[in-house]
Amino acid sequence: MEGIISSPKTNTTNRVTASIVWRPMLAETLSSLAAVWQKIRSGFASARYYLSSDITKPLDIDRIATHLAVVKRASEEGSQNLPPSGEEVPTGTQREIIDYFTNLRERAQQRAAETAEKLRKISEKLDVSDSLATLRDIPADCENKILRHVTDFESRLNKTVDREQKQRQHYDAFRKENGLDRLAHYPGAAHFYYLIAAALIVAVAFALARIVEIGAAGNANVSAAWIAVVSAAAIIVPMLLGDLWLRWTNHVGRLRKLFGWIGAIVSIMAITGMASYTDFHIAAVIANPDASNRDVLNAILADPTGFVSTVVSWKAFGLVALTGVFAMLLGYRSDDPYPGYGAVQRVYYREREAHDVTSSRLRKRINSRIDKAEAEVAAIARSFKNEVRTYIRSVEHAEQSPSVLNDYDAELEDACNTVLDRYRVANAAARRSDLPLSFAEHVCFNPNDETSHPLPVNSSRGVEELQAAILELENEANLARQKLRALNLRMISSTGES
Repeated sequence: MEGIISSPKTNTTNRVTASIVWRPMLAETLSSLAAVWQKIRSGFASARYYLSSDITKPLDIDRIATHLAVVKRASEEGSQNLPPSGEEVPTGTQREIIDYFTNLRERAQQRAAETAEKLRKISEKLDVSDSLATLRDIPADCENKILRHVTDFESRLNKTVDREQKQRQHYDAFRKENGLDRLAHYPGAAHFYYLIAAALIVAVAFALARIVEIGAAGNANVSAAWIAVVSAAAIIVPMLLGDLWLRWTNHVGRLRKLFGWIGAIVSIMAITGMASYTDFHIAAVIANPDASNRDVLNAILADPTGFVSTVVSWKAFGLVALTGVFAMLLGYRSDDPYPGYGAVQRVYYREREAHDVTSSRLRKRINSRIDKAEAEVAAIARSFKNEVRTYIRSVEHAEQSPSVLNDYDAELEDACNTVLDRYRVANAAARRSDLPLSFAEHVCFNPNDETSHPLPVNSSRGVEELQAAILELENEANLARQKLRALNLRMISSTGES
């Protein structure tokens, strides 16, 4: 604290009377000027607020004056001629105002010291050696985990490889034995052919029912069960003959090829027999509505050749014959034309696919483990770099703390003197005695313009050293990534070879 020249004393009645007039006007004028000056200073203070927001707080003169009830207490004390005219050192409300701003200054310095201490502790924890050791261990640890996966899959892979090789040998031997130099051709969805067969059975049954209904005018004794059985036999039997017998006509062996042609003739005869029987049965029932199925069978047994020698209804005969031939061709086309070739190739492909699926699952696990390891490498490098960069920014911030505190001292000083001036003007306007000598006192927090408590932001870990640590960590992370990629290729290649 330093004193300035106080206002001259006066004891005359006229002087006291005149002061009653001009003091309120002076108090209002000074208060307005102080508010304008504070707004100007707050504009400069906002420019450094981002830097100092963690150690200093913006000052609001009006809020502080209201909080301390400066004007009210000044008027009350002034009306009682307090403080006394002979007071040289501020006491009472003036001392409370000064202590309030002194406390703000001390708290700012304390926060700055706490920030410096936090930075010191952070610098001690920034040890790159732990991160480097972890990065070096990741590839080896990843390889051990992958080897465990390979061991778990080894027995399954060996079984699939053995089955695939056996079926491949059988497949190659079959092709060589039968002179096949092409792949087997068969539909990818064999069940589609069975759906067609079912649709044909329904269509034949519906058509036969209509033929009987039209021919007998609704008086024929033909059961739905007979129609269903005949329709199913007319489709299923030719289809089975075409699937099991007809393709033997393509066999390279002469005897088996002859067997196939005999089967083809038998198939045609079977289709003709079923068509003739159907026609004969329908004709017999139409001619004699009272005839039963047994009566028709007795008639056939009495004249076995009669039911095939004469076609009474070409509709029924043609329907069963044509759908039978179509069903036989459908069975023939349901698999590769060469007998047994499609089945051999399907078994081989199934075993090969089983091996591929098992290998693919192992490769997925290997890739997943590699991805996790690479993510761990990236996380370690990123975490350390972020910590170092945050620390460096904090150090750069903290290095400016002394100048920030000096500026804050000047701001506190102006704010304190402004609040004191408000008190003194309001007190002078209300008092009847001379002004105290303490009103001439001017608060100065940093009288010699000295640096306020330099902060110990420098640590054993300099910024250049930390930046070098980041570079070393990045190099180690890149090396770990290269090892992981090489490990991935090696493990995937060994899986493919197995």
